[in-house]
Amino acid sequence: MVRDLPRNRMLQGSLWNAVDYIPDNGAPLRQRGGWANAADVAAVSAAASTIQAGIGAPFFAGNQLLALDEDGRLWKYTTAGTVTLVGAALTPLQNPVFHADTVIIPSDNGTNQPKKYDGTTIATLAATAPAGKYACVFKDYTVLAASAANPRRQWFSTEGSPSGVYDTTFSIIDYSRAIKGQAALRNAILVFHDDVVSRVRGSSPPASSDTGDFVKDDPAFHVGLIDARSIVTYEDQAFWASAKGVYRSDGVAFDDLTKRGGMMQYWQDLVATFTSSWTVGGGLFNDTYLLSVMNGSSFVDSFAIDVKDFHWTRLSNIDALTFWNSVNAVDEVYWGRRGAGIVAKGSSMWTPALATKNDGNGTAVTGTVELPFYEGPPGPKRIKSVFIGSDLTDWATDNPTMTLSYVTSPESTSYTTASPTVAEGTGYTRTRIPIGGHYPGIGLKLTRTAAGDTKLYSVEAEIDQEEPGRRTA
Repeated sequence: MVRDLPRNRMLQGSLWNAVDYIPDNGAPLRQRGGWANAADVAAVSAAASTIQAGIGAPFFAGNQLLALDEDGRLWKYTTAGTVTLVGAALTPLQNPVFHADTVIIPSDNGTNQPKKYDGTTIATLAATAPAGKYACVFKDYTVLAASAANPRRQWFSTEGSPSGVYDTTFSIIDYSRAIKGQAALRNAILVFHDDVVSRVRGSSPPASSDTGDFVKDDPAFHVGLIDARSIVTYEDQAFWASAKGVYRSDGVAFDDLTKRGGMMQYWQDLVATFTSSWTVGGGLFNDTYLLSVMNGSSFVDSFAIDVKDFHWTRLSNIDALTFWNSVNAVDEVYWGRRGAGIVAKGSSMWTPALATKNDGNGTAVTGTVELPFYEGPPGPKRIKSVFIGSDLTDWATDNPTMTLSYVTSPESTSYTTASPTVAEGTGYTRTRIPIGGHYPGIGLKLTRTAAGDTKLYSVEAEIDQEEPGRRTA
């Protein structure tokens, strides 16, 4: 999907719009499968209306899947969907982090000390732990940042001990701006602010006995952060979203994924009205950076960004606050649903099947594709027919169809519906859809109805170029 070019000047292989389609997943374009409900916390406690955050925790005694609701209660769930209340913890602005067989849960208000969970018991992290709102793990240190009293400060634990003594006098770093999030990479910590990103390099933080070897770059990059929930680390890179765009960095340089993907204008227009009620959650699965933009409980937009080739597509109905991954043999991406006290899982989006023909909230997956506007050589044209090469399979008895519609100017958004529709079948079919008109060019849209598996292989048009003096009515 590309929006930084005019619709009539797009590159071959790009799309003007793509909703709920995944490229090169068994076909050039394939509609995603539905996501599923992984753990229904609300069924155990009706008071749980939102899942704030979660983590897959690799405890020595055995992996655990954990989630936090809007009241700060910690829940344990299994891959089979069994949900158990652990106890009262905190409501964080980010997912918890894991260090030295301990889950660290910071508070969203910067006044409560972080909590810890050792696989059995929830307790205060440490008597000297500062009330940082953000946490990460760098080298063998737990790093807390941004209390209400000191919003520009970072604190470091004693090495290898997140629940040990915090030297709040010497083992600190102050920045020029309030901290809004942090990400630990191999040899640097990225420290995020509203308008810039700072960086700390080295291996030994300052302490009472010495000054350490940290080097602070404040700032390092002149882009900011829109929401700490969007920060994800993957293959020694950090990914995050700002009001200017979506970025990644290895701590040395950074890439603008919006500009590389041709989506800068679309993204900036989308977040132009961003307020404190908005959230942007991020996660990674199958080399895909997932972003979900919410305005309170209202869905705004969601994206799947291929981090290898920078392709963007849009996703519908992903009401995620935060994403996290499993720690089991089979990789899974989970998210906390904003509109329900339920943990969702999304790997089935890449493997469409009957069991997940609908999303976990019962919504059928029905994708949309809008193609570039084709003009070709100057002059009038007779556009005879469009041919759709596809495989449209009905999972059950939903009778899915795909409808073609078109516009005859690149700026138009009012589509004319063509017929017949593409019907379900048992394999590849090539459907001819007559157009029969004289136009300067054409832009096509394909819309799916009802649940089913859709593989889109080709869209072709039969067009006659006419000499201006021989045009017929």
